[in-house]
Amino acid sequence: MFTHPDGSALSADGISQRFERLLTRFATIRREHTENRWNVDLLANRHRMPPESIETALRFGPLPPIRLHDLRHTAASLAYLGTRDLKVVSELLGHASVHFTGDVYTAIFAEADRAAAKAAADVVPRRFRPGPQPPTLPPADGPAPDGSGLEL
Repeated sequence: MFTHPDGSALSADGISQRFERLLTRFATIRREHTENRWNVDLLANRHRMPPESIETALRFGPLPPIRLHDLRHTAASLAYLGTRDLKVVSELLGHASVHFTGDVYTAIFAEADRAAAKAAADVVPRRFRPGPQPPTLPPADGPAPDGSGLEL
């Protein structure tokens, strides 16, 4: 998934370490801005980053504790929410079987399925709805609804 500019593969450990460094830098930028009152230009020069990246770091709140592998779970969840197709998600993740994908992501996908089922149920008309009810017709052997006395 991640490669050098020449197309050769990056090491998984190297990618994870780079991710950790980026998270640390994000937190450092936010801390330096708050504690030292450093502006965007100073932070951009200090961290050798474009000002837009600094502004993004300052605009968002602190990041939750996250590992690089958590992003894979997020991608799988979003793919399943979008497609509702476990086979597609399994292939996207490179799993050998749909069963493995289902076993690993059961809790996440079950929540998505509950949300989808609730959304579908909300569309189905209900027999009883609170509020004003439509008028009902009298029994067939009673007077006509218009009061004419004619039987229906």
